[in-house]
Amino acid sequence: MTDGRFVEQMKRWMRTGLRFRLTCVFSDPGLRVFWRTTPYMCRKMVEGLYNPILTLIWFYSFFKVLRTNPLVAMAIALYYLYGHVKGLLAFAREFPYCRRKLWAAFLVDKVSLISDWYCWCTLFTENWASRAGIDSKDENVWERHLDLDE
Repeated sequence: MTDGRFVEQMKRWMRTGLRFRLTCVFSDPGLRVFWRTTPYMCRKMVEGLYNPILTLIWFYSFFKVLRTNPLVAMAIALYYLYGHVKGLLAFAREFPYCRRKLWAAFLVDKVSLISDWYCWCTLFTENWASRAGIDSKDENVWERHLDLDE
């Protein structure tokens, strides 16, 4: 796809994932039952809910260390960068046909830094922006396919 439809689809997938985590943790089956049956999955889902806050704490801590002890902060940053480069190179070895678009794999990996906040802000939005005709205000898709008066 050469347009922004894939980005719109990713936003919908991430918002759906957030809704699913909220449902599993707070409604069906609920935190207590969920923890008893699958504690690891429960922990990962709760962690996913707190990811935006954890990201803020990480950035605040890193910049505080950068200001007080730049050498330690640079060591942490280099270790972090080493892990990303190592992961991207492993990805390129496993999927050699994706080497030209390695930058896109990096962006998709880091999009959660922004998308988590976006998903929380648009949690109650129901739109299908990447599907032509679905989200248009001029045309009601249901009336086009079904005549509800008959």
